[in-house]
Amino acid sequence: MEELFKSFDCVVDATHPFALEVTANIKAACASVGLPCLRFLRSGPDSAFGGAVPFRADVSDFFEFDSLEDLCRGLSAFERNLLEKNLPLPNVFVSTGSKNLECFRSLISFEERFFFRVLPSVDSIRLCQAAGIRSRNIIAMQGPFSEGLNEAMFRETHAGVLVTKESGRNGGFDEKVSAARKCGMKIFSVRRPVEGGYNVFENIEDLEKELKKLDERRVLDRDRDGESGRPHCGGGKAH
Repeated sequence: MEELFKSFDCVVDATHPFALEVTANIKAACASVGLPCLRFLRSGPDSAFGGAVPFRADVSDFFEFDSLEDLCRGLSAFERNLLEKNLPLPNVFVSTGSKNLECFRSLISFEERFFFRVLPSVDSIRLCQAAGIRSRNIIAMQGPFSEGLNEAMFRETHAGVLVTKESGRNGGFDEKVSAARKCGMKIFSVRRPVEGGYNVFENIEDLEKELKKLDERRVLDRDRDGESGRPHCGGGKAH
């Protein structure tokens, strides 16, 4: 990565908001070769869907957690509360991908009640199978999905709980939450990681302005010291 970046004047990291390892590698490589690194993030969810919510299932339908492991613990507590009230456990629709599936295995009737929507790739299916997920509970499709298609899937699986993560508007987060609310579901969501240490942009126009400023500085430096030999910016591809 460092060798590749030496051919550029700056790097734009536009990878997925939850691709933390890739982002860390990009930042480290930029620091190593002395390049500015800009972060372009998907826009966050609509304000109506955001905000930390205390874990009280009787007063809200939206709960946020810092990690998938914390979410599973919260979901377990939610289900224990239902059992104490002699209420049936709902089906759970999981849309957080094929990584870290093991934390769901400790939940009651995992094999029967949980449905997992993952990418239609061989690796995703293998990870699901390795976690003990049955084929009938795997939905392998490429998103993002419309509100209507989300609603149809939730109703088809008789889901009462949605497990998701704050992937941003371009990732279909708003459509998922809106569909879940139409179906009367509880929503358990992993917060988007807080990023710092470099310039972060959610608006493409603001990013373009910053790139223009960097280009103007490069021209000034070139006129003063000679051509740098690094004529443009590289970008991490968004997924």
